[in-house]
Amino acid sequence: MQTNARKRTKADLRREELRVLKFPEVPKDQLWSNSLMGWCWMPRTMPLILHAIRSLSKGSSAAETYLALWCNCLSESVVDMTNRANLISSAGYGGATNERTWKDRMKKLAELGFIKIAPGKHGDISCVLILNPHLVLKKLREAKTPGFDEKNYQCILENIADYGMRDFKEPAQAVVTTPQPSQTGSSQLPPRPSGIKMPQRLPPPTKPAVPAIRPRMKRTSRN
Repeated sequence: MQTNARKRTKADLRREELRVLKFPEVPKDQLWSNSLMGWCWMPRTMPLILHAIRSLSKGSSAAETYLALWCNCLSESVVDMTNRANLISSAGYGGATNERTWKDRMKKLAELGFIKIAPGKHGDISCVLILNPHLVLKKLREAKTPGFDEKNYQCILENIADYGMRDFKEPAQAVVTTPQPSQTGSSQLPPRPSGIKMPQRLPPPTKPAVPAIRPRMKRTSRN
């Protein structure tokens, strides 16, 4: 697999060199690339998720049905049933009872909690919502669901840690504190930050001294 949607890294160049050294007879145009379009998003743990679904639905494995839903999901985890025949054939069901078998597998996935089904213009299964499979498996483990494979689940947890997935990490929430009113009801100034000196208060200005004016004595004439 090659990708042309991002800048190539050193790891990409190393793998390209490894490909040329190990498989020199295979030309580059014989390789698949996402630049050819027609690809989909899915978690790297999908093989283990499919194994978990097979264990939980023994006798009527719904793993292929689940994978077909992922391959036809474009965005918002929603799968529209505009092309139900493609979903049925992609899951590997054929013959006269193909749609009934497919519906049974869909109901099994909904029963386990991997998907939600809504009716509409396409019948009783008109729109499908795919839930986070890691969170679904966590709930099934806590419920001790029959057929749950504990070893497989531990492998999923290791992959989640190896790939840095954030399924089980809750976003940090900012703590907002509100000022508490004083007991006397009067407003108080916030405390002064440490290490900051407040400017010294200047003394009040003094009035300049006015010199005293001595009264002039009136001279009297002598006879």
